[in-house]
Amino acid sequence: MASTAWLGFLLFAATAHADPEVMDRGTPYNGQFDRYCSSWTDGEPTEAQKKVLGEVMGQRSHRLWHFMWHAMPRSWQKFSQEEKDFFTELSPDWIPPRVGGIDFFYMHHMMIGMLFRAFREKGLPCMKPWIQLPGMNEWPPMAGGFNPDTYAKMDRERKAIFAKEYLSGRGLQELGRMIEPNLHGRMHVNYSIVDRLPKYKDCAYNTPMLMASPLTTAFKSYCDEPQNDFLKGTETAHVNPIFFKLHGMVEMMLIDWALANGYTAGVEDELGKGCGGREGKCYKFDQDLGRAPWLGGMPKADEKGKSARDRGHEHHGDLSRFVQNGMERMAKKRLQKNWETEWRKEQAKPAQNRRSHRALRSELEKRVRDEVKREVEQKLPKVLKVMHQYSQMGDGISLLSP
Repeated sequence: MASTAWLGFLLFAATAHADPEVMDRGTPYNGQFDRYCSSWTDGEPTEAQKKVLGEVMGQRSHRLWHFMWHAMPRSWQKFSQEEKDFFTELSPDWIPPRVGGIDFFYMHHMMIGMLFRAFREKGLPCMKPWIQLPGMNEWPPMAGGFNPDTYAKMDRERKAIFAKEYLSGRGLQELGRMIEPNLHGRMHVNYSIVDRLPKYKDCAYNTPMLMASPLTTAFKSYCDEPQNDFLKGTETAHVNPIFFKLHGMVEMMLIDWALANGYTAGVEDELGKGCGGREGKCYKFDQDLGRAPWLGGMPKADEKGKSARDRGHEHHGDLSRFVQNGMERMAKKRLQKNWETEWRKEQAKPAQNRRSHRALRSELEKRVRDEVKREVEQKLPKVLKVMHQYSQMGDGISLLSP
């Protein structure tokens, strides 16, 4: 059943004619990323930009992060209590709150900043966002060729969302929830100009190969190639240059929402870091949530200045490393929990039958590790099977929490 918000939007869109070009935004993104960007390219990204994008976003850490960020909110609602308890112990960083529109905006806002920072480090210009949808004979072509009806439907949504009278007074949480399965999902589908290439069919996180042997199967090196960039797959879409053009449009909707609601400095660059000296009122991403927007185990850009907690996220590189680190954490926790009880039992034995501290600990460590391994081998495929239902974006499909 359609939501009241969506029905209200459709009614507004049916009569909206405002075009975003009439709005005064100043520089691209209204100065939001000027700390990284002093020059810009339009249209199709350059080969140098594509190369940096592939190097940064094609890393295994980013692929797994993007997959899990999208898969976990819906999956969590489908997990049994036993599966929730298991995943909580395996990887507590990935327990989602009720993920909504603000989380959606903030996570992708951070991804754009991450890419633009990489461009700056290589001395490259940044990519302008889409303001208009690419039409006939423009890059990129629509999947299956230009479809005027589909294009017109998406363009009506675009115009309506960018209209100040629609954005003004509307909650950001509601706006994100409305955009994510609708215009955002439609752009992912209709500009997905190639299907998943046969070479990469075993690279998705929903393959039987990975489900059957999550502890031993390494992510194959060719899966990291930038050509593995299927625009509808959550582990591949963000490696595709089109992703950052269409999410540039989503970011512009966020920025225009801020302007329409009196936040003249836009949105904060990162949580708690303000609006980069831009004058005026600054929107803080946590002010309407009562918590920080959810990023899961977001990978870090480099080693400099990492806290111990940050370094703990390094295990989010590929599935087997992610699981192995989770198993280590589970075993350590269980060993600490059981050690005192086992040692007291040992001390109650006759002296001649007691094992040494070292011998008992070694035996207990092996027992706990074997126990954890058996549990993970049994339960992880079931958890992955649930998550795989939410590993692809589509028209009308929301991957946010219900």
